[in-house]
Amino acid sequence: MKMNKILFFCLFLLTFPRLFASPDSLQTVSGREYFEIQNMEPKLKGLQIVHKHGISTIPYSDLPSNLREQYKKEEKENGEKLRKIEEENKIRIKNRRIRQRQDFELKKIRREFKYLDVVNKNTSGIVVEYTYAARGVGIAPGRVIDGGLRSDYYFIDGVKNKLIGETLKNSVLYAIGEEKFMLSKNRCIVLKKFTFDRKKALDYIKNSKKIKNDGGYER
Repeated sequence: MKMNKILFFCLFLLTFPRLFASPDSLQTVSGREYFEIQNMEPKLKGLQIVHKHGISTIPYSDLPSNLREQYKKEEKENGEKLRKIEEENKIRIKNRRIRQRQDFELKKIRREFKYLDVVNKNTSGIVVEYTYAARGVGIAPGRVIDGGLRSDYYFIDGVKNKLIGETLKNSVLYAIGEEKFMLSKNRCIVLKKFTFDRKKALDYIKNSKKIKNDGGYER
């Protein structure tokens, strides 16, 4: 009896390291085999193993039943982390597409000016003068007359009085329709309306599309 206990103890000592050591080889559920496995480590997408031919990651669902049971806890925890990351990536991609679409729409209504001189104001904005060189006019073959300098007037929404008398240099503005400007009690002019405010420009685009949709036009 005593000899049996000793023999059993010796066998246990011999097999003990193998109970917890990584297997020398394994075959996945899909049938792929890996040999001379040196290390195993649970990762987000599966069990990473170092084997004879390099490093591979086996999906948890493709592990043999004994290994999948052994890494059951890690599979659940990493699965939850992976789902969270995927959801965050979906939101990030969606937001990026929205911003790209917004930038594309804003380019359509964006206008750059070399300089703008403030010439008038009211409670909601200022009137600016934009001076530019007009194109030459051809009146006969081989003869072109200089177009000279021209001026256009625009209304800039939301700009405060502190800019009156200053020159707005290298301005980038967004066109947002028209503005009626009262020169006097009996005189009113309609000017093209601009804004520095990106959000206001996006709202203008959104409202313009809504009006078109209500009127039966496609977006």
